[in-house]
Formats: sequence, C-alpha cells, structure tokens
Amino acid sequence: MRTPFFSLYSKQHEIESLWDQRVKGSWACGFASLVTCFRLLGDRSTEDVELVRQFRRFGGQPTRGMTSEDVVTLARAFGYGARHRSRVRNWETLDCWLNQQFRRRLPVMISVDNAASENVANHWWVVYGDPDQEIVWVMDPGCVSIPFQMIQRDVLARFAACNDLEDFLEYDAVVITPPRSGDLTGIAPSVVLMEFLNENKVFSSGWNSEMIAAALVDNHLGSIVELPSQGRASGRKSLPVSPLLAPDGEVAAVLAHWDAFFYDSEEQSMASLLAILSDLEAHVGHCILPEERTQLVHEMVLNCILIGTRLAID
Repeated sequence: MRTPFFSLYSKQHEIESLWDQRVKGSWACGFASLVTCFRLLGDRSTEDVELVRQFRRFGGQPTRGMTSEDVVTLARAFGYGARHRSRVRNWETLDCWLNQQFRRRLPVMISVDNAASENVANHWWVVYGDPDQEIVWVMDPGCVSIPFQMIQRDVLARFAACNDLEDFLEYDAVVITPPRSGDLTGIAPSVVLMEFLNENKVFSSGWNSEMIAAALVDNHLGSIVELPSQGRASGRKSLPVSPLLAPDGEVAAVLAHWDAFFYDSEEQSMASLLAILSDLEAHVGHCILPEERTQLVHEMVLNCILIGTRLAID
C-alpha cells in the first residue's frame, strides 16, 4: 500500500489486494475513485482502506460496489461536499455541467459502462480537466499501468452513456468538493504534471514519479500558503508567480548561477521539475506581494535542487 503522503491517485487493485482473497472480481473502483478525488483536492492523509471501513460501518457491503448515493454519503462522512448530478438525458447538458466543475478545479466521479456499449453502468472513473478544452484527464481505477489518461470528450461521452434500466440512456456523475475547513490546496490539471506521472519511472533513491510529483507540488504549494498573502495578493503592485518559473525567469537564473555544482543530468532534472511548477502556476495564477518575491524564489530554487539532484534512474 502506498503512503498517502506521497500519493496523487489510487487504483482499485491496491485496495482489493488487502481484502479477503476469497472475494473474486473487481469491486473497489468507487472507493479508489473517491480517494483519488480527495488526493486531487489536496488530501494526503486519508488511507484508501479507511473508506472501505467507513462504508462497512454504514452497513454497506463493499464488494457489491457503490451507488451514486453511497458516494455522496461516504464523501460527506469524511467532511467533504458531494453533489449528485443524476438522470441527465443528453451529453451536452452533462458536458456543460462538467465545465462548471472544472472551472472551480473540482474532480468529478462519473459512472461508465467500461465496454462503451450503452449498457448498464458497471464502473467508476474520475474526470478532471480544463473547461472548454476538448480533452479531459481520466483516472480509470482499473487501469494499472497508466495513472491518468488523456481522452477526447466524445470518447468520454460514449463510455458515460449508460442504460437506466428503463431503456433510456442517461449520464450520472458526482462532484466532490473540499471540506469547509479550507485547509487543503488542490492540484491543477496540469498536462506537464500528468505526463510526468504517466512516465511511472523508478529512481535510484527508491522514489517513483508519483512520489516525486507529490513532494514537488506539496512543497511548492506549502511555500505559497505560508506567505502572508498566501498567493492571493491583489492590486497594481502584486506580482504573478508564473513568470518567476519561466525558462528565462528568476528561478532558472538562480539555478544557472549555481550550475557548476550540478551534473548535466541534475540540471536536466531540475529543468523538468521547473516545467511542472511553471505549468501548475499557469493554471492556478497565484499572485504575491513584491516584498515576498525573494523569499519565494529561494524556496522554489531549494525545492527544485533538493528533489532534482536525486532523480537518477536505475
């Protein structure tokens, strides 16, 4: 079982492998999908199996899977918000609703027929993305080899079109919202980050792509949150963070100043990490006070150095 602190997603086989081995078949897609939503919203503490245990406390039978109503109940039991968008009869309506959630940086669980045959829904996916783009990111909990898949929306529509048992097609989804405490910082649907995750590399340190990405992103977001402005500075004197992370920005300039201390491979690794942070900031758009600039640049440099110098591959 992976440590939640370094996890950005969950796969159902990880949960099923810890359960009664006499239970056959795949059943944990809903639990893996829901905890992945927690991860995308910034939760690095909730264990995958905690959801299954809580479900059993409700009197549910985990190996029978979860309905949409179960997802809402379980999410709320962990302090999250959840809203069920049910019985949508046409894709355009659901697609518009998805864009509304994506604008708010919210992940959505969507029920699918994994054969795309317009049959009864038998699986859960997590969908996440940018509004109005033709592609979305899908976390299929049953796909072991690929963390997040980029697919076209028309492909998503084919899988999401399911028989409602009354011979009508419907689309069914649940959006997950962060706890009201507001102490979580979610992850933007960065193409650069997702592609880094999908490389699934294992490094000589024993860390893999997911652990590296989680540490990099959480360190960066932690640095932002600790600033007096918390990245929310406004007004004419505020500074956007994104230009600081550009290839010709201040962070790259400081790293170049110290290049005599790094191997070429380490410089390349740090450049790849810088690209992830740059793309994240392009989505999030943090702004800081001018007096916070030097502190943040130094923290971002340190983040890249500490992680980038340990990315040798076995």
